[in-house]
Amino acid sequence: MIHSNLSIEAPLQNLFGLNSVEELEIVFSDCLECHHHLSNTAASLFNGVSESNMLFARCGNGVLGVLSDWDIGLERNDPSGSHPSIRSPRHCARTFPFMARDLLVNPPPLHLHRHHLESFFYILVWVVIHYDFERRRKHRTPAELQCWNDKNATDNAKGYFIYSPLKRDHIFRHIRKEFHGLRDKWLLPLWRLFRDAQVSLDDHRGDPGYDIATYGGRITFDTVMAVINRGRRHFRRTSMCAPLDIHGV
Repeated sequence: MIHSNLSIEAPLQNLFGLNSVEELEIVFSDCLECHHHLSNTAASLFNGVSESNMLFARCGNGVLGVLSDWDIGLERNDPSGSHPSIRSPRHCARTFPFMARDLLVNPPPLHLHRHHLESFFYILVWVVIHYDFERRRKHRTPAELQCWNDKNATDNAKGYFIYSPLKRDHIFRHIRKEFHGLRDKWLLPLWRLFRDAQVSLDDHRGDPGYDIATYGGRITFDTVMAVINRGRRHFRRTSMCAPLDIHGV
């Protein structure tokens, strides 16, 4: 069940408060699943995903991922919910590094569920390059990623990153050592998933039977969870997918 308000006794923290790569995996998976349930069961769709609205709470000996600051009442274009979308996404500078390439045009197209899944991938790339959990600090953005902050350059930059293994490696070389295991286990397989999906779109342009909303079924919650070896689950514990507007975290 999804509630309009959620009271959490444990304080919410941003991702800097995580202690390990293993905790990041849990929080990332929780936020993915929370987003999936919101977009399929709530009367709204998450307007945008960025590092700042991925939070977590410590409960007992574990952590719970929490999504915050999502918009209620954004118009769904598909009443059936099979391809959740909204017509009027709003963007700000802090979200440019994480926005799906399709949305970096004016006016943007319908905001689809797969756009958010693409954003989750970019967030993960951003975290493993910038975050130092041991020292509780955020490292400077390397030159290869600085254009992701530029709304006029990020589309091309992400296109090169997705299509070119060489450009991918130029970025992945900045992944911090403690995240190298996650790079091999999650980042590289996810990159291949999104690369193959983009290629499939190029190969099927004009094909009336091709489902562009999911890149022919290649980019869905289930395909992403399968790549990171997290299967579909019933949402567990205390339903961390209530709409929140968190300040001061």
